[in-house]
Amino acid sequence: MKINQKKIKFKSDFVFATKDSVLKVSNCPSYIYLGTPIVQSGGVNKAVELQTADKVKHVSKFHSFLSKHAVSPLWLKMKVFNTGVMTAILYSCESWIDANFAPATKQYFNMLKSAIDV
Repeated sequence: MKINQKKIKFKSDFVFATKDSVLKVSNCPSYIYLGTPIVQSGGVNKAVELQTADKVKHVSKFHSFLSKHAVSPLWLKMKVFNTGVMTAILYSCESWIDANFAPATKQYFNMLKSAIDV
């Protein structure tokens, strides 16, 4: 059995021995599982921070779209904003029951201001 040591992370350190080699798996504070950040402490606020930090690339793509299509109608900008960007940022938000939404809210309002040229 071949295991890619660079791609495997667990919540605790342990050693996995096979017939041919020894694999050491190290501790990690957080990881992404199916696009959802999983935090070792179980804190939802940290998961929201990690999710918004991970989706900064979508925010920059949206700003690039706005700069290239500055004269586009507002309905088109909002369509791209809602379908492309907010869907990515709010992915797995159903698990953020009692979280602090400040990081996601800040990104939301900054992009909204950019879309309406304020």
